[in-house]
Formats: sequence, structure tokens, C-alpha cells
Amino acid sequence: MQIRDDGEIIHRGETLALGYWQAGQLYPLDAEQGLASRDLGRWQTQQAVSVLRVVGRLDNQFICGGENVQPEAIEAHLQRLKGVTQAMVVPIVDREFGHRPLAIVQSTSPFSPRVLAEHCASLAPYQRPAHYLCWPETQQDGQIKPSRHALAQWAQAYMKG
Repeated sequence: MQIRDDGEIIHRGETLALGYWQAGQLYPLDAEQGLASRDLGRWQTQQAVSVLRVVGRLDNQFICGGENVQPEAIEAHLQRLKGVTQAMVVPIVDREFGHRPLAIVQSTSPFSPRVLAEHCASLAPYQRPAHYLCWPETQQDGQIKPSRHALAQWAQAYMKG
């Protein structure tokens, strides 16, 4: 296993896989090149043994004012706030910064953008959500894991209208 300079986790080894199955054909996997996971990670070396920590997905990352924003880091921060049961951060278009984070939050506490903003004040400025929305009841649709894409579309439509 290796972590590339951009943070992507690459899986390697002879027994990794035979290859990629695509359009009815097997394309061999180069064991030396490895399998790009699209997961982002970092090694934690505080312990006696190094531990791989997965911090998010490369596909979810977006740029705000020239900075890479990893939504999962903001979501984890929001979920440390008492009462927050679920958080999803999606990019919204911003004229000045390209994109800004928007947080969609589900909580057992009364929804308060002010409390959420105060909690996020310790984040880097580019990580602080520009807006906070209450989690829509219709977005779970019986799925175990909410759809980031569906929530992003809902948030964009909500912000426009």
C-alpha cells in the first residue's frame, strides 16, 4: 500500500486482483502500478505501529479560493457537536471563491445556523460553511447511506429558489 503525493491510496501486491472487468473483457492489472482506490488517506505514526487513516474520497474534494476542501473533514467536525446526528457538506458555486462549502445538518437539537457557525469558527476560513441547511426529510429515501449527489442537487435548488 502506498499514498501518492496527492493523498490517494494505492493498493499494490501480486494477489491484489487479476484485473479490471470492463465491457465483457478482463484488462490485466499491473501489480507494480497498483490499484488506484480514489480514497484519500494519511499515515498516523504517533503509535509504535503506523496506521493508515482514510480521510475521504478524492471524488468529493473541491476547491474554494485555491484551497482543496475535503468535505468529510468538515462533516466529522460538525458531528462532534452535541445533538448533530448527520452532516453532509457539498460545494455551492461562489463568484469570488469558485465554490464554498454548504453544510446540510440533521440534529436532535433545534436547528441553529448560528450555533453551527460558532462551532465551525475553529476551522480554516476556506472550510467554514457559507450556509447551513436543515436536513430534508425526503432525502433518505430508504437508503442506508444518503446520496451526496442528490443532496448537492437539492441544496443548489434550495439556494436558487
